[in-house]
Parts: sequence; structure tokens; C-alpha cells
Amino acid sequence: RFHGPGKRYASAYDDATLREWAERIRAWRGEGLDVFAYFNNDELGYAPKNALRLRELAGA
Repeated sequence: RFHGPGKRYASAYDDATLREWAERIRAWRGEGLDVFAYFNNDELGYAPKNALRLRELAGA
């Protein structure tokens, strides 16, 4: 669950951080694991943007 990197629930993840998580997700999926990620940094509406970008980077 992604709460936000700075102010909890009200900050966006940068691309570098999302890329790091995407690498982990690809590795876990490569091991046959199901991976679920939830963004609730939604106070200022960052969650949908961050979720879509992570999905793109992870190749999901």
C-alpha cells in the first residue's frame, strides 16, 4: 500500500521511486507471484496518476 512519500496521503511519488517498485514487481511476477499495489495518497488526487504510471513501468 502506497500512502505517499512525503506528507502521508497528500504527496506524489516521483518516477525514480516508481521505477524501483516496478523492478521489484517484475521480479516477483517473474517468480510466479501475484502482485497487488494500492495507492491511497489521494488527498490531492495523486493516487490514480501514480497507479497508472506504476502499471506502465511494471508492464502490467
